[in-house]
Amino acid sequence: MIKRKEFIAIWKEVKKAIQDSFIFAHNNSLNENDFIQFLAHSEYLESLEGANVNPYIIDYTEHRHRDAFRINHLTRYLNEAYTFEDDETADSEDKIARELMIYTHIWESKPFLRQLKRLALMTNSEEYGWKVEIPDFTKHKFIRQEVREIFDSKELQIGNVIKKGYHSSLRNSFAHSEFYFDKHNSQIVLTNYKGEDWEIEKISFDEWTQRFCYSFLLSYEFQSMFLKARKQLQHEGEGYPVIMKDKNGKNVVGVLFYDKTKDFFRGIIK
Repeated sequence: MIKRKEFIAIWKEVKKAIQDSFIFAHNNSLNENDFIQFLAHSEYLESLEGANVNPYIIDYTEHRHRDAFRINHLTRYLNEAYTFEDDETADSEDKIARELMIYTHIWESKPFLRQLKRLALMTNSEEYGWKVEIPDFTKHKFIRQEVREIFDSKELQIGNVIKKGYHSSLRNSFAHSEFYFDKHNSQIVLTNYKGEDWEIEKISFDEWTQRFCYSFLLSYEFQSMFLKARKQLQHEGEGYPVIMKDKNGKNVVGVLFYDKTKDFFRGIIK
């Protein structure tokens, strides 16, 4: 359960954290307009390596399409469960069970984690992340060491938002069905608890709702602000000078052009 006032405060906190991280990344990226590369879904495709084509692709949309169901389902759930017709949400086993699924999908989404990693690289003034590999296992280390700690080092609050939302104990117990609802005490008990200092043994329904809100609002608002920033770009014109890659992986000067009518990027190498 969460009250409307607390939910709105979390939403504002998450939105500001994402906005600040986008601005910081834009202003501190290694090369001019790396942030435009980010918006353009610039991607390295290993499947094209060795072929007579450039494996460094502009506006690769396949990852977006793969993640579309998760985003659409998340949006529908937000509109269903968090409209606050009353002053607070209501808890039920079915509602929380659905949230557990959504939570796990958020933190297992490779397209989402790839976006977070690229944003972290830009805030750290590193080369644009054409090739971001997401591990199939030990994602908690990836999220903590390669994403959150970079944001923390720049004192960006998006790192704190991730910390308030993600915990590997929750993800692991939900993914492997190692939990049960203790309705008498209004809590979720994690049966994968081994007694380690970092683990969570149980979490109240209210504490769960807070973590869930931080997680799904981060995912939802990140995507919303990403698309908004993309659609605010200039239409065609002289384009955006960027550092691109030739088919051998060498840095070359290029230009990105954005077509507002088709919501599509194209790039040329000078």
